[in-house]
Amino acid sequence: MLDGSQPLRLVMRYADGGWAFLCNTTAHIDDLVSVHAHHLFDEFPRDLAALGPLPPGHLAVRDQPGSPWRIEPYVEE
Repeated sequence: MLDGSQPLRLVMRYADGGWAFLCNTTAHIDDLVSVHAHHLFDEFPRDLAALGPLPPGHLAVRDQPGSPWRIEPYVEE
């Protein structure tokens, strides 16, 4: 995802204000990286501009690049 090979498809804003940005194509621990959210907002402004005000406890998901984000409440387990 950071190299542009996979588009962002899932963005989560945890109740504590933390963020997760996923291509939603893998869940393998070796594929995860940690970065500050502002780097992703800077790197992908067109994709993420609408998600800056995403409230804590919500997620945004889309089926493919360019599709509109669907914003839904998110309950952490």
